[in-house]
Amino acid sequence: MRSFVLAIGLLVACSSDKDDVDDGDVGSSILDVDADADADADADADPPGPDMTLCTHPYDPVDLGGWSKQFDAIFIDEAATATESPGGKVVDWGSESMTVWSRLESITREVDGSDEVIWSGRTLVGCGAEGLLGMSTFGWEMDIAYGEYIFPEASMAHTAPRRYLPPVEMMGTYETW
Repeated sequence: MRSFVLAIGLLVACSSDKDDVDDGDVGSSILDVDADADADADADADPPGPDMTLCTHPYDPVDLGGWSKQFDAIFIDEAATATESPGGKVVDWGSESMTVWSRLESITREVDGSDEVIWSGRTLVGCGAEGLLGMSTFGWEMDIAYGEYIFPEASMAHTAPRRYLPPVEMMGTYETW
């Protein structure tokens, strides 16, 4: 009953001269009120968090499409293959609603002549966090399956970003990064 009274109150408060004609159709007036309420709610929404995609790095070109890297890897004393490719921008990620880059990753091993996926998902990376120059990892989201260990949709966010690449100008300088 209260929601009906509230809707009538909103109709009266939002009426204009064009609403003075009673054609018996109340439906369009109610829809207009709902649209106004939706617009007000959107205007009050939290602004997006920090954008960590404002720089790029040639050694990890997550901002570019059309590439893939493949590496020989070791996973728990077994030969494996790691693959990386760009996954695009992710908006509104994590508790800070950050905009970050996504790098798609997987690691596979050969079992009885076929590839078995050990994990696959995305690592969330970007630059400029907490004044750190270069590229940092913010977290990851993976599906993990290894033997009896199965963790679908495992997700982790670092408490502080982990820098994995210094700025290009620091590479080869032997400075600590």
